[in-house]
Amino acid sequence: MNFCLSKVCLFFTEPLAVALCVLSALLFVYGGVLIVLTSALSVRTAPRQKSPIVDTNDKQDAESDGGAPGVSVVIPFRNEERNLAALLVSIDKQNYGGMIEVILVNDGSTDGGEDVIKKFVPRNKNLCINAVGLHPSIDTDVGTDTRLTSKQRALDLGVDRSSHRLILFTDADMILEPAWAESMVKSHLSTGADMVFGHTSVMRAGIDTDIGTDMDININNGINTDDGVDTVNTASGTAKSNLIRKLFALLESYQLEYLFSFARAFSKLNLMGSCMGNNILVVKEVYAACGGQRGVGYTIVEDRALLGLVRKKGFKTAAQEPFTTTAWTFPSRSKAQFANQMLRWARGGLRPGGGLFAAGLLLLTQNISFLLSIMCILPPVPALQCVANFTLTWLFLSISFHKNGSSVPKILFPAYYIFMMAETAVFLPLMLFKSRIEWKNRKV
Repeated sequence: MNFCLSKVCLFFTEPLAVALCVLSALLFVYGGVLIVLTSALSVRTAPRQKSPIVDTNDKQDAESDGGAPGVSVVIPFRNEERNLAALLVSIDKQNYGGMIEVILVNDGSTDGGEDVIKKFVPRNKNLCINAVGLHPSIDTDVGTDTRLTSKQRALDLGVDRSSHRLILFTDADMILEPAWAESMVKSHLSTGADMVFGHTSVMRAGIDTDIGTDMDININNGINTDDGVDTVNTASGTAKSNLIRKLFALLESYQLEYLFSFARAFSKLNLMGSCMGNNILVVKEVYAACGGQRGVGYTIVEDRALLGLVRKKGFKTAAQEPFTTTAWTFPSRSKAQFANQMLRWARGGLRPGGGLFAAGLLLLTQNISFLLSIMCILPPVPALQCVANFTLTWLFLSISFHKNGSSVPKILFPAYYIFMMAETAVFLPLMLFKSRIEWKNRKV
């Protein structure tokens, strides 16, 4: 009888011991990766000698546009009536020395966005605005290639209509710093990168209130409240929403800063990371050489997919330098919108075989293990590793936030970490069992 019991105990303890060893090894790798990423923040991005053809094109474009190369800003929009005015004013306020062409591509809007653009054009003094798809005499739609999403077709159409070789991509629900275009172009010229991604932050009520104070428009017009959520007056710092919404917006802001911290560190190590399509510069010839969005193929994360394709084709990518915030986006209007956005990023960026899949598994292992250690379920060794990794993550983010000029308080990391563990518990089953994601009132 004792012999049988011992065999049963052995049957369970051996696999458990192996599992704990594997877990400990994964946690060790996670900690090592954090140390490497923290060290990478001090590495300077080395410039690359560009080809004579590209140098000649830059010089010719610069001479024709008064000393700085011209840029084409491609903006697909769908039902962004509340946001377009604020975006256009922020582009009009750019302190860039070259020509700025704005190409607005209507991605099937059914609201009054067309009227907003038509009203802005007579007021505009600095921009060349090309509106595509606003009425049948120009375009009826953005194309019928079902192998691509509607937004991907809009992006390709915008690039096709562009006049300059430097393409800037942004979204309609953005407000851009006056130095946005200049910073992106300088980063392209100084690093020799064929694709540059910038730093986007989430505006928070009563904190990021300096954005747009010299503009002729109240930023509050940029917050879409179609879901019946109270608005937040970011211009005066007065909140009409409740405390829970404020805290949620703050956590959302922290999450974006967290993601960009890793994106910049990955870029410095010349590793495939991620970016946001609302803050990208790409050389037009490189975009064409990659096949544009047709080269990317159908994807719900076309920004990151383009980054991967550019790298795969042998072109250089880099983070904007300095990596301070030059573009601002509004917080999610509802928990449903936030959830769909998180699912879109996770499903597109963390798919098996993707460059971030291994990093996602390490993060998932750390989060679950940390939760188990709090519940006193893990043995002492992996529990101590989890605590050490927690401290290393906080250190990495503190240094990164400082270097990136982030206004998000570093002290909030413990609260955000709890929020991130809750996200893991909620979004993991949704990723596995939710077949379609709704984005911009469409199933993708």
